[in-house]
Amino acid sequence: MNNSISISYNPESRWGYQDITVTEKYIYALYSGKEKAEDRFYFGDQVLVFNWKGKPIVQFNLDNEVSNITVDASDQTLYALTRDDKEETLIMTFQIGTNLHPYVSKK
Repeated sequence: MNNSISISYNPESRWGYQDITVTEKYIYALYSGKEKAEDRFYFGDQVLVFNWKGKPIVQFNLDNEVSNITVDASDQTLYALTRDDKEETLIMTFQIGTNLHPYVSKK
């Protein structure tokens, strides 16, 4: 019996959640939503925040696209990795509370 999973992608495949991090209060999920054929498809600028019961709380729209995220224990600062035009890795910080938009679920 083979227990491996095989996934195949094509250029129209959408990249979903790129990274997830948690604190005692919340789950933070970085979302891309880009097609795999797009440049930097594995970068996103939307962070969805959920409580531990899975209820959406808010959505952050970041000023820059990032590839990885983490949040400090007090839920005040989001740290993120991105790359500049020379493909060098940069660490960015975002104060939580800026660029907040109410989360609206699509039915």
